[in-house]
Amino acid sequence: MHRISRLLSQKWFLVLKASALVAALGILGACSALGELDELPPYQALEGEDPVGYFSSQTGENLFEVGFQSDRRLSFEQVEAYALQRAGEIAVANGASGFDVLARECGESELQRDMPAMQSSLSQLQPTASTLMPQHTMVFKLRSCRLAVRLLGASDE
Repeated sequence: MHRISRLLSQKWFLVLKASALVAALGILGACSALGELDELPPYQALEGEDPVGYFSSQTGENLFEVGFQSDRRLSFEQVEAYALQRAGEIAVANGASGFDVLARECGESELQRDMPAMQSSLSQLQPTASTLMPQHTMVFKLRSCRLAVRLLGASDE
C-alpha cells in the first residue's frame, strides 16, 4: 500500500511539474509576442502616411536641414543619432569631408490625422454595421530632432 501511494504521489508530482513547464512556456511565448510589438521603428525616409522617418532639405550653399521623427519607442538620443546619420549620408553624397552642426532642436509633438471611414473587404459582400469603421482622428505622439548642418570641404560640382 505504501508503494502505491508513493507511486501516485510521484505521478502527481510529474503532472504538476509538467503543468508548470507548460505554463512557463506559455508565459515566455506571450512575452516574446509582446516583444515583437516593441520593435524599434526602421530608419527610412519620411514618406506618405507614415509619421516615422528622416527628412532633409538644402537651405543654402553647403547648408542643409536634416532630421528624424519617430513615435515614442525611440529615446531622444536615438532620434538624434538617426538625424546625425542622415547628415553623414548627405555629407558623403556631396563629397564633403564632414559636417558641422549649427543648430539643434529636439522635442515632442502631436500629429493628428483624420482617418476616413473604412469597410473590411468582407463587408462588400454583406455590408453590416459591425464591418464599418467610422471616420476617426488618430493622434500620434512624436519625438523629433532637427539639425542645421554645414558641409565641410564639400566638392562644388
